[in-house]
Amino acid sequence: MRGLAQRLQASAKMAWPSTLDPKTIGAGSTLSNGNLTLTHTIRGYSAARGTNPRSSGKWYFEVKLLVTGTNIIGFARVDGFQNGNYLGGYANSCGYTLEDTFRYPPGQGTAGLGSAMVNDIAQVCVDLDAAKIWYGLNNTYLGNPAAGLGAIHTGYTGPMVPAIAQYDNGASVSVRFSAGFTYAPPAGFSIWG
Repeated sequence: MRGLAQRLQASAKMAWPSTLDPKTIGAGSTLSNGNLTLTHTIRGYSAARGTNPRSSGKWYFEVKLLVTGTNIIGFARVDGFQNGNYLGGYANSCGYTLEDTFRYPPGQGTAGLGSAMVNDIAQVCVDLDAAKIWYGLNNTYLGNPAAGLGAIHTGYTGPMVPAIAQYDNGASVSVRFSAGFTYAPPAGFSIWG
């Protein structure tokens, strides 16, 4: 009996590799590349959220910019995700725009990464135990996630999932949750998986 309980406990910790959840995408968005690439096909806000929510731990994922336009990367609580709105435009969500460095909700953290270009890699780190979120661009971070300093967003608690919101026709990104990373996670952070 003890062996079965241990196997069940171990399997409960294992999750399928994360993707963007096709059941959550908004109007005008399409998924491709095994549900890791999100492309927007109309003008107006639409979003998708990831699978495998987390409530604790320190996690990392990357987003590659494929086509410029309004691409907002960040997080949302599972129970409040809105696929027709921008991240930070509703309770328990936050985001950072790749092209113009605005952060939502406004006033949290400091700007300074500059505008992302095609093929740039955005990095996202979240410490759900300390309720802190950091963003990086091509391995330059706002703040220092490894040291726990300078978080852009604070006060967000789980269960949270990565999310992408888009506005412009043609905007496109590819997320990396489990493989294909350009950079290593900061010390103490694990890949989202």
